[in-house]
Amino acid sequence: MKIQRIKKILDVFIFNRHITLKKFLNLGVIYIQHQFLKNSKVYGYPIRLVIEPTNFCNLNCALCHAAESNKELERGMMSFEDFKILIDELKNYLFEIDLYNFGESLLNKDIYKMINYANKNKIKTNLATNLNVVDINKLLQSSLDTLILSIDGITQETYSKYRRGGDFNKVMNNLKEIIRRKKLFKKKNPKIIWQFLCMRHNEHEIPGLKKLTKRLGIKLDIKPVRLDTAVDKEIAENSRLNKKAWLPLDIKLIRKEYKTNKRPGPKSCIFIWNQAVVNWNGSVTPCCSIINHKKYKFGDIKKEKSFMNIWNNENYQNVRKMIRRMETNSHYEICSNCVKYGFVDV
Repeated sequence: MKIQRIKKILDVFIFNRHITLKKFLNLGVIYIQHQFLKNSKVYGYPIRLVIEPTNFCNLNCALCHAAESNKELERGMMSFEDFKILIDELKNYLFEIDLYNFGESLLNKDIYKMINYANKNKIKTNLATNLNVVDINKLLQSSLDTLILSIDGITQETYSKYRRGGDFNKVMNNLKEIIRRKKLFKKKNPKIIWQFLCMRHNEHEIPGLKKLTKRLGIKLDIKPVRLDTAVDKEIAENSRLNKKAWLPLDIKLIRKEYKTNKRPGPKSCIFIWNQAVVNWNGSVTPCCSIINHKKYKFGDIKKEKSFMNIWNNENYQNVRKMIRRMETNSHYEICSNCVKYGFVDV
């Protein structure tokens, strides 16, 4: 296991300021089932969630199917009321939530209320943003734990090649103002992470990026690019053209292998026994790499009135059996693709 992943696990599950005995005991129960038993029915509650405030976006990122230009994608905003119901049901067991999936979360007018409500209920909050739109006052007045910035360049020319429609100068001005006010008001949080997707056109900027983030006093997370944001598109679109256009020349900066019939990643699913995704409309999907939630949803919290009514339903139990046996099933195409082509590494 990579050192970075170990640190992340410790940060979430051990050094979490919101840890309780009930959460810790549930974590132990889930860990045993996930790592060893891989039972079809999970006894316990999810330990983290990905909650999508919205799939609206203000940018047209080159490999993202949630880009603003995609007019075929059904879009919407999660209401604070629906968010509140979900948190109220699972608050005693959740260590953290990611308040982002597809889309720009800061476009949801209730996002700061969501952050504060989760914090009030002792849940760690993480939010990723392209930072082209932000209310800095509300952001810093909120109780957000981690702010992840999606910035893939240190010049407008490089940045906008992937983050199409983005304004690098605006992003940097917003970032510097957030850092300035954090220092002024002596705020520890949010912890700021500059997330940089390494691609062919921006790999030359990494030395300058390291100097910049060190000067700003924020953490840098360099990630290898995926050839497609959504797992239901990645296999079909993993072409030589995409490789040539986007993968870095430095082999140390790409994933372990990127053959058309193999996706690098863990040996088993890291989601299906311990976490889930709740999309803006209440649909529940098994992982954060699925954009077609209408086709691949495992349930709907609005219809079921409860997340736990979905957690061990027929869909979830069948897929857990399938993954444990490393089998495929055409009815669960999205999870079968992971069995066949390799599990998603996030």
